[in-house]
Amino acid sequence: NPLIVGLAVLAVLVVITVTSFQLLARDPDTGPRLPTETTTTVEGAPSTTVDAGAATGGTSDPATTTTTVAPGPTIVPVGDAIPLDQLQLARTSIGPIEFGLPADQALGRLAASLGPADSDSGDGISTGEFGSCLEGYERIVRWGPLIVIVNHDGAGVPVFAGYRLDSSQSFISPASDLATLSGLKAGDSVADLEEIYGGSFTINYLDDPTLGNIYELRRDSDGARVLWGPITGSTADGVVLGIFSPEPCTL
Repeated sequence: NPLIVGLAVLAVLVVITVTSFQLLARDPDTGPRLPTETTTTVEGAPSTTVDAGAATGGTSDPATTTTTVAPGPTIVPVGDAIPLDQLQLARTSIGPIEFGLPADQALGRLAASLGPADSDSGDGISTGEFGSCLEGYERIVRWGPLIVIVNHDGAGVPVFAGYRLDSSQSFISPASDLATLSGLKAGDSVADLEEIYGGSFTINYLDDPTLGNIYELRRDSDGARVLWGPITGSTADGVVLGIFSPEPCTL
């Protein structure tokens, strides 16, 4: 029957038309995505490229994402090693390394004497934690228990500005053996502190809002703070936990 045949052909054409329209209207974002190539580059090391397309049997997208990890601060040793018994902790120096010395020289002398630093904060802004002027430039470099403080001088040059020998954190380091000019070491007793400095300086025992029990040595002539640090208590059997230079912002 020609009529029936015509209707059948018409039905087939309608199905083909609807199917074609659906395929053309399909959101391309729902289709399979092509893998991209990612390249990670670390300075000082060979670059590594991972081709996701090759790994999955697909075809790589020409778009490439590159991530570069910059190296941390570098401290170059300067000069010969200074013997530990000559790296004496004083009011404004560690041995021959004086406060105000350009940071690269001061840190370099310490690196030559104590080995590579254990940590280096790099350039930053002071929060006041280490006695630097609030919101001023600060860099903190650590050798074991020895914390070295770098600030800007009046001309904006990074210089050695202070130190803290803090044995409250346990480290195996040559710096653990550093002592003051008079021989006080972190770990000595308060009785030792009194014996060493009792006749030369005024010794005060105070409660610091951050550190708790502390001692401080002050000159009798002008009352200037010479050294200070945390202790476990002010009785004779108390232990000296640290030896700090005066806070940089007070010098």
